[in-house]
Amino acid sequence: MSVEPRILYWITQNYGRRVFLPFEEIDGVRQAVLMPETISCRGFELEEVYQYNKKNILGIIKKFAPHAIVVSEAIRNHKWYSRLKCLEPNPVFVLVNHGILSKSTKDPVFASSKIWLHFNSFCTGTETCANLIKRYSGKTKANITLNALPQFDILYDTLKNQKESKKKVLEELKSPKDSKIITLFGHPCTNRADSQPHNEDYYRTACMLGELAKKHDWLLIIKPKRKDSNLFFNRMCKNVKSKYDWANKIKKEYYELFKNDNVRFVPFNREPYKYFCSDVIITTGYSTIEIEVSLAKKPLIIVSTDPNYFMGSDIFGIVSGGAAIEVTQMCDLESTTLSLLGEKANSLKSSQELFIKKVGIIFDGKAHERATKSILKTISTRFKL
Repeated sequence: MSVEPRILYWITQNYGRRVFLPFEEIDGVRQAVLMPETISCRGFELEEVYQYNKKNILGIIKKFAPHAIVVSEAIRNHKWYSRLKCLEPNPVFVLVNHGILSKSTKDPVFASSKIWLHFNSFCTGTETCANLIKRYSGKTKANITLNALPQFDILYDTLKNQKESKKKVLEELKSPKDSKIITLFGHPCTNRADSQPHNEDYYRTACMLGELAKKHDWLLIIKPKRKDSNLFFNRMCKNVKSKYDWANKIKKEYYELFKNDNVRFVPFNREPYKYFCSDVIITTGYSTIEIEVSLAKKPLIIVSTDPNYFMGSDIFGIVSGGAAIEVTQMCDLESTTLSLLGEKANSLKSSQELFIKKVGIIFDGKAHERATKSILKTISTRFKL
């Protein structure tokens, strides 16, 4: 390329950080990260990082004049695409997914082809993801690169020294004992109808694990999905609707967690992979975290007690593929956790290896390289640089 291509990685949400953290400097290519002032700019391999607010964002983009604007989620304000396309040199748009899409994705906005039509190319995880993009965008011949989720590269590097990771986590959480670590990754705490089963499962699971941690002398790490998970719980307790009766029933148990010496809550925006040094990982819904735990070959439990909810239907095939154990009744949580702290963990690892191979994920620490090649190819196609 005779002209230096310019790539701008635009982060809009905190979870977008880990998508772009692994990208490295390349000779002859100018790359920069653009993110809100509210998100930490530490840890990036790329040297050129800009933080924006509503007033200066367009000015930063104009000055950088990117050939490619790369995002980790589809910006749902269509006016932005129109405004950016009018800028010189009329940049291409690339979407690098921030997670694995499932065959059961039912987000009506996600399904809107108008959003996907703005993108010139896509970097995603599996063939299933690619088929979803083709279906919702209407682009049967879309430019899609598989096994190009850069966040997996961070996990790949994190897993190289588990003993050191565990030592750092114990120091961070000021835990004096080298206990078994159980980590609960909670799922959305929102008023959305499709979040209600996750809400109850999360808070009930946290309470149950708190009791078990004290009983068995475990260290329980709880990482909620949202910043306002405690405030949301308070609101549910005050709500007079009968569907929130369960919250008041466990109110005392939940608040006792904060006094439990065996329990540590960590911020919602803390990097999750550091806690993959845990002996058992538990989630209360289905998302990319379950795929990531399978990649790490860690014992995985999925708590899903509502049989009528579509998200409890094993959307990734993780349970049916033997890569995780599903707990559908809270009374089974203790025996299941204890079994995975024993010999059953080894058989689960073997199933996880087969599952990852079946879905076609390549876990080699080079996803960001595949994404970079795809972005440069998209640029060269448009600009003939």
